[in-house]
Parts: sequence; structure tokens; C-alpha cells
Amino acid sequence: MATDSDSSFFKPRYLSDSSLPPPQEADTPPYDLVTFLGVIQKLQIDILSITWQAARQPIGAGATGRINEALINLHTSFAFKCVSDRQREETAEGRIIRALISEVMVLGDPLIQRHPNIVALQGVCWDVTTDEHGEDRVWPVLVFEKSQYGDLYHFTTLPVGRELSFAERLKLCVEVGIAISDMHINKMLHGDIKPENVLIFKDDYGDYTARVTDFGYSNRFTSEDDLVPIPKSWPWCAPEHDRDRFTPGQARKMDVFSFGMLCFWVLFENYLSGTMPLPEEVRWAEQYVQIKEQRSSKHVLDVLKRDDKLALLAEQLVLTEHVADEKVKKALVCFFRATLACNLHQRDACLQKWLILLAPDRVYSSTFDHENDKIQVVECNFEIMPSIEPLYQADYRVRRHIRRLLESREHVDVGLNVAFQLAICYHIGFGGARDEKSLGRSLNKSGRTLKELEEILQEVNVQKMHTKEYRYTAYAALITQDDILFTDLADPYRASGKLKEAEAEIKREIEDIRYFAGEDSRILMYHLHMLSWLYDAGERWEEVEELLMQMIATFERVFGAEARSTLTSMSNLASVYQGQGRWEDAERLKVQVMEVRRKTLGKEHHITLSSMSSLASTYRMQGRWKEAEELLVQVVEASTSSLGEEHHHTLDSMNTLALIYRDQGRWKESEELGMQQLKTSLRVLGKDHPSTITAMANLVLTYHDQGRWKEAEELGAQVLETRMKIFGLRHSSTLNSMNSLASTYLSQSRWKEAEELFVQIVQTKKSFLGEEHASTLNSMNNLALTYQYQSRWKEAEEVLVQVIEISTRVKGAEHPDTIISIKNLASTYQDQGQWAGAVALYVQIMETSLRVLGAEHPSTLASMDSLASVYQDQGQWEKGEELLVQVIEMRKRVIGAEHQDTLKSVNDLVTMYQKQERWEEAEELGRQSTALSVKVFGAEHPSTLHSLTNLAMTLCNHSQWNEAVRILKQVMETSLKVLGAEHPSTLASMANLASIYRSQSRWIEAEELEEQVLRTSLETLGAEHPTTLISMNNLASTWKAQDRDEEAISLMETCHQLREQVLGSEHPYTMMSLEALTGWKLEKVSVSN
Repeated sequence: MATDSDSSFFKPRYLSDSSLPPPQEADTPPYDLVTFLGVIQKLQIDILSITWQAARQPIGAGATGRINEALINLHTSFAFKCVSDRQREETAEGRIIRALISEVMVLGDPLIQRHPNIVALQGVCWDVTTDEHGEDRVWPVLVFEKSQYGDLYHFTTLPVGRELSFAERLKLCVEVGIAISDMHINKMLHGDIKPENVLIFKDDYGDYTARVTDFGYSNRFTSEDDLVPIPKSWPWCAPEHDRDRFTPGQARKMDVFSFGMLCFWVLFENYLSGTMPLPEEVRWAEQYVQIKEQRSSKHVLDVLKRDDKLALLAEQLVLTEHVADEKVKKALVCFFRATLACNLHQRDACLQKWLILLAPDRVYSSTFDHENDKIQVVECNFEIMPSIEPLYQADYRVRRHIRRLLESREHVDVGLNVAFQLAICYHIGFGGARDEKSLGRSLNKSGRTLKELEEILQEVNVQKMHTKEYRYTAYAALITQDDILFTDLADPYRASGKLKEAEAEIKREIEDIRYFAGEDSRILMYHLHMLSWLYDAGERWEEVEELLMQMIATFERVFGAEARSTLTSMSNLASVYQGQGRWEDAERLKVQVMEVRRKTLGKEHHITLSSMSSLASTYRMQGRWKEAEELLVQVVEASTSSLGEEHHHTLDSMNTLALIYRDQGRWKESEELGMQQLKTSLRVLGKDHPSTITAMANLVLTYHDQGRWKEAEELGAQVLETRMKIFGLRHSSTLNSMNSLASTYLSQSRWKEAEELFVQIVQTKKSFLGEEHASTLNSMNNLALTYQYQSRWKEAEEVLVQVIEISTRVKGAEHPDTIISIKNLASTYQDQGQWAGAVALYVQIMETSLRVLGAEHPSTLASMDSLASVYQDQGQWEKGEELLVQVIEMRKRVIGAEHQDTLKSVNDLVTMYQKQERWEEAEELGRQSTALSVKVFGAEHPSTLHSLTNLAMTLCNHSQWNEAVRILKQVMETSLKVLGAEHPSTLASMANLASIYRSQSRWIEAEELEEQVLRTSLETLGAEHPTTLISMNNLASTWKAQDRDEEAISLMETCHQLREQVLGSEHPYTMMSLEALTGWKLEKVSVSN
């Protein structure tokens, strides 16, 4: 017997064996993908141009399968119901296809498709894999609209759900009842009524509305003598549920009982969960609500059902409730008596009369002509041409699988249709190479002629670029509005190692499509788009650009410059430019797209707002904060005004604006906006919703940037725990959270904890992605960085050499990921003082970047910056200065003098002048840099404070003590105000001021600051943190200068021991501490003697 665990659109569940039909009989038609396609064509169910992959995040499940979410744009997504892994392994394909056909027959019914309170099937897409024997496995995936607010069970327990009035809750119940009643009137059963199978949406008036979903157990019956399967969903099932199958009359009453329980729970969940105390009149029920063993309100329902107390408690709670209309109150009492009767014979099977009494103005009732009842599977002949466009937008392995199935049928089936469909395959190259010899044979078998075939093909040429018409669904609305942003189309092939095969197959098909559909066909444009993704996966930028330019030219010629297809292709090309750091080209296209959309769609249309956000991201990446901020403030205001503050577009734009504030060091504004977004998400979506978790993860970054380690760690651990619970360990979001938490540990020098997490991440990714996957290699880089921080140079080097070897073999020596790993290895050499090795690698990186990306690419300039830093460490001032001057000039030209990267390079040059004691040049450049930083970022930005600190150090070395002290006091006070007393930057500013006091022999003032820094560092960072150890070293030196030898030696001994323990005996800082300690001890002995 099927049992059910908690399920929703956020938790996975799987197909139970009882929902599968029995094995097919010998005289039934073969049930395979071709049969399924024939049925959905007959039902006029759309095949959708969506790529679904098993790696997408699982967001929930229906009782008959696993439901997954695939993002189509940033938040607009659909739920995907697919075949579970266990089923594929244990159940015959024919039984699975029969179950899916049974479900789509129900879902394709006019009642289901058009009902306002039923979640409609949007269409079908595909789950495609290739097994170890090279056999393609293609499974249908059912696509449904996904609710932002989740299911009724989840929604009712949210703050926004608990804020609903009694009348608003009753409205939701009535809407569920209307759906069930109309199904019953039309001889249909749902079979699994529960809050988890009801989704919550907002209607056009901004009111919450309910729609019933999950029809895996639904049935249409023709006779009252039929037997239909009903699952046992705890605790919602009727008490008489003691077997698998029931008559329609019994099943209707079981649906009614489950609906009655659902209404009771929705209306009074706050009492059942203990959120509110029971009214005085029903205190007898406290014995149920306060059961210690219960874990949720569901357990209360179960015990009440067992004791036959559901109807009694429901009636009494209704009577205590303030209901405006006394007739509705009386109707509710009678409704619960009629629906919650545990005795089957006392239960009323007719819902409609109760719904009329509860909400006479809202009852929707229709009887439809059920054409689907007349459909016979054996008569559903699949034809390629009616679905040619969506089939050519599917994974090429779908077409190959269809062709192989048709070929296998031709050997045993002399059906004329099969032969003719094969003839089409051979003629146009559908699913494989064109084959003129086989074409003739299949045409002969079909009894059709080549002329007839070509006349059918001519229809494709006539259609050319005409947009495919979809049924009126949410998917169709998005297509019409150009609101579909497809996921990475190359991802399925990358994940399965099929990139090369996919490219060869798509190229072959492009030539065949040109032959039978012409240059201007939508099918050809889609294939060119697909090929651009494959080139993009290999970072073959010139080929990607060439294809996209070709598509833009075609769309502009056929549809015009302002057509949505033209604009979408332009946006894609802009993204390619942005990925290459070609900011001007990207900006030019994005501005053009935005202006056209403003003109054609209006300033407040969400697609226009999306274009504005995209342009803002380009400004942000160039450090043009004011322009990015201006645009995003407009986007947030317009989105809030037109869509509301709870809409996902509004929340997304608020999140991006918060990131821009963070980039500028405007922590308070970033945090305030982030908290506003988080509060809205918590209230409306709940703590476990992906949007809420993302808002929390962004706050973690804000805390991290401010050095608020405890808050970053606490919230980061919470995010990780939630993602682990919802998504499991093998999910990118979970691993990202682990990475973030490990980074927080790193910042606190909690090396072991950080290392443990990074090792776990690497092992997890190796196990399910393989060691050659980009994500695995990235995590290995992070692990190497952890070793590097601990001065475990050999281990860091071993990991990085391994990463470079794999990356070079898989991606090539010139791939950006390979270059990043080589840079990390060079950094390891640099930290060890292995200058020759570091210089050789940095030169290699620079030359590769120059050749592959060009002199002005950000990566090229970064490599020159790194090489200059090595020259500086070696004291090769001329070489270092020459490179830095080049970098500064190019950055000024490419991204402007006010960009953060440009100002950083200027500060690096100031430092280089300082080390050469070229004080006047250092001061002049430092003042310029500081003035520019104040202008661009403001006086409180970290970059400005860094420039001021640099200037103060120059003035100090130039004996301009008073101004240096004034500036450093200003930096310290600003850091205290903006970042807080415990932030590393604040502690560094205090240490810098103390160093100037030391230089002036102002020991008491120096000591006071250094003691404060050490005390705070010990409290917040711990004794082993590098900042703490530097503080110990400085305070010990100050005591020594005051002839407090005993205290100085004691503190320096502690410092040396900890450095040896944490950094190793050969680390420069450890050796420096030992040298000072040894000298002081010798001096003490000498004085004693």
C-alpha cells in the first residue's frame, strides 16, 4: 500500500509502486517515447523549448515523481515532474510511459486546463542521459507553473499566511472545494487532497488564490463499478482507507473527508499548532493540542481523527469565531458535520451545495465535453512535422532516440505511418545522417511518394520565422513577452562529457536544416544559438561573436531592429563582450537594447527594468558606482511601484543595489537594504525559500566585509544548515555556503576548521563531478590557499601543480582557469621568497594574456600588476615601476582614472616610491590618489582610508609628523564609526598611529593604543591570529624601548612560541621574533655582567 511522507514543492518524494499500472498485456500497443509523443500531439499538449537537467536544484515532489526547479530567468521558474532514478532502474519503461500517459490524459482534459483553481500543465520537455553503453535514455518531463509562495501547508505557517483573516482563509478553502467539486461533477477524482497539493498564487487584484495540483493519482471513471487507486496520505486520508482500490462513490467520499480536514486545518491551524491558546469553550481539546509526543499540527489531526473528534472540535471552534455572516457560520458547522463524519455512510459526497452556502458568488461549476475519453492510445500516431520546431529545439539525443525507436518498430511493424516518419528522418537528417537509400525503402513501405513528402516539407519553408503558437499558459505568456532567459544550453553536454559530439551533431544538422528549411527558418536560428553556447563553453569568443552577429543580422532583416528576437540576440552578444572585458562594446549594445525597450514597452515594464539592471551590472564591473546606483535606484522604485515590494523582481533589484553599496564600502546602507529584503522574504516566502536563503547569504558577505566575524559565522552556519536540509550536500548552493563559512574561518586564522571544510568540499565535488570539473578545480585552489596561509608551502604547491596539470590537459594552457591556478602557484613561490620561480610564472601568465586576451584586458593588466609586485619584493625598482606605470595608463584609458583597480595601482606605485625613499614623488602621487578616492568613493570608503594611511606613512618618513598624526587619527576615528572597534581595518589604523608615536618616542600614547589593539585582537580573533601576533610583537618592542625588559622578553617569548606553532619555524615573522628575542636576552646577559 502506498504511504506518504511530508511533501511540498520544496521537498522531494518519489513514485510509489501502487500508482503504476500493471504490466502491459501482449495485445496492447508498445509503450515507448514514440507512443507518448503521439498521445500529447493528440491532446495538443505543447513540447517546450526548455532544457531540464537532473543537476537542477530539487524543490519538491509529487507523489508520482520527483519535481525539480530549473530557472528560466532569475526567479520566474517552473516545476518539473520527472521519473525518479529508482524507477528507471527497477521498473520497466513501458509501465512508466503508461503511467505518464494516464496522467497527461487527465492533465490534458479541458476542465483541468482551463479551471481557475487548478494548476495547469504547461507542456512537456525531456530528461536526457547516455548510459555507459552509449544508449540514449530519454524520459518525458511534465512542466507546471511554479508558485512563488509555495504550497498551502508551507504558506499557512508563514508570517504572511498567519496574518490572513478568517474570511481570507475561508476563501482559499472554497477555491480548493470548487476545484474538487467540479472534478467530481465531471466524473473525475483527485485521490490525494492535502495542503501540500494546493499551491498559492496572487491574482490580478493582488489577492491570494489557491490552485489544486499533483494529479498522479487522478482518474476519470466511466462506471460506478470501476475500481480506482487511492494513496494513503497521512494524516489526510479518510479513516476507512484500508486497501488500495475503491469504487468511485467511495473515492468521492474519501476526497470529501480529506477536503474537510484540509479546511479544518487551514481555518484553525493557529490553534492546532499551539500558536494561539484554545478558546475557553473548547479547553477540553487541550489534551490533544498539548500531547508531548506530537511533533506538528498534523499529529493533532491524526489523534483527533482516531478518536472521532474532528467534527466536534471543528464545529465548536467555528461557533467561537467572529464571522460577519451568521449564515456562513451555520453553513460551516453543517459542512464540517457532513464532511468529517468518520462513518462513511453519514458523510455527504456532494460538495457543491455546501460551497454555494459558504460563498454563493464564487462558485465555479461547469460540465465539459470530454473528448479525451474517446482517445484510444493505439490510434495516436506520432508525426514529426507538426512538432518539428520544438523537437529541433530539444537535445539532439531526443531526435536520435526517436529515429532509433522508429527503426526498431519498422522491423516488426508494417504500419504505413511508421515507415513515412522514417522516410522524413532519412530525407531531412532527423536524428542522424541523411540516407537516400533508406529513404526510398521507407517511402515504398509507406505507400507515399517523394513529392508528397516535399510538399509537407514546403510548409516549413512557408512558416519560416513565424513564431510558434503555444496554448494560453504561463509559459506562452513569458514567450510572448520575451521573458525567457534560457539556462546554459551547453551545460547538459558539458556535464556528460558530450561537448565534442554535440558540436559535430549540431553542425551536421545546421547544414541539413539549411537544405530543407532555408536560411531564415527559426529552426536554423535556434541551432546557431545552440552552437554559440557550445563555442562559449570552449571560450571560443571569435566564433561565438560571429554566430551572434549573423543571428542579429537575420533577425533585423526579417523582423526589424526593434524586434524582441533582435534585442535578445544583442543582449547575448553584450554578455559575450562583458565576459571578455570589452566594456565599451558591451555598454554600447546594452544601452541600445535598453533605449528600444523603454520606447516600445515603457519605462516600468519588467523587461525594461531587467535591461536597466543588466546595464547597471556593466557599470558596476567597471567601478562606475554612481551610474550603476542611479539606474538601480530607478529600477527598485519602478519595480516597487508597478509590481509591489514582495515581487521577486523587486527583491532581486534590491539585492543588486545592496551589492553596489557594499562595493563602495557603504556598509550601513547595504545592510539596511539587505535586512529589508530579508524581512520581506521571511514574511512572504518563509525561512527555507531559496530567495530568503540568498538574502541571508548576502548579509553574511556584508558582515564578513566589515570584519564582523561572529555575526558572519552565526548567520553563515544557519544558511549552510538550511541549504543542507533542503538541497543536501551535493548541491552547488550548499557547497557555496560551506565555502563562505570556510572563508570566514580563514579570515580569523582558524586554519584547521577552514581546511576541514575545504577538504570536504573538494572530496564531495570529486565524487559526483569528477576531479576534472571546473568547480572541483576551483575548490582545490581554495584548499591550496589555506595551506599557503599556514605556510605549508609543499602541500600548497602539490595541490596547485595537480590543478594546473589537470586544467592544462582538459582546458588547455591558455584557458583563464589554468592561468588563475598558475598565478596562485606563482603567489606561493613569491610568499616563500622564491623570486626566480615567481617571476618566470608571472611572465608566462602575462605573455599568455597578452597573446590571447590583448594588452587592455583586465586579466592581462592584473598579471602585469602581480609581476610588478615581485619586482618590488626583489628591489628591482625600475622594472616594477615601468610595469606599474603601464598598468595605470592602460587602466585610465580602459576603465577610467576613478576606477577602484586604477586607484589600487596608483597606491601600489606610491608604496614603490616609499620603499625607494622617493618621498616627494610618493607624497605628490599619494595626495592625488587620496583626493580622487574621496571624490569617487567618499571619505569613509575603505579605499579612501587605505590611501590616507599610505599618505600618512609617506609624511611620517618625510618627518611631517603633525599632519601624519592628524591623518591617522582621522582614519582611526572613521574606522571606529563606520566599521566598529573590532574590525581588522580599525585595529590596523590604531597600530599605524601607534607606530608613528613610537617613531616620535611617545611611548605612553603608543603603549595605550597597542594594549587596546592586543586586547581586542585576543577577544575577537584569538591568540593565534596573525594580527594578534603582530600586536604582541609591537607592544613587546614598545616595552623594550621603555626598558621594561622582563615584560618585553616575556611577551616576545609568547609571540615567538605562537608564531612557531601557527606559521612554522621557517616563516619570516617567526624568525624575526626569534632574532629580536635572542638579541634582547643577550643584551640582558651583557648588562648583568
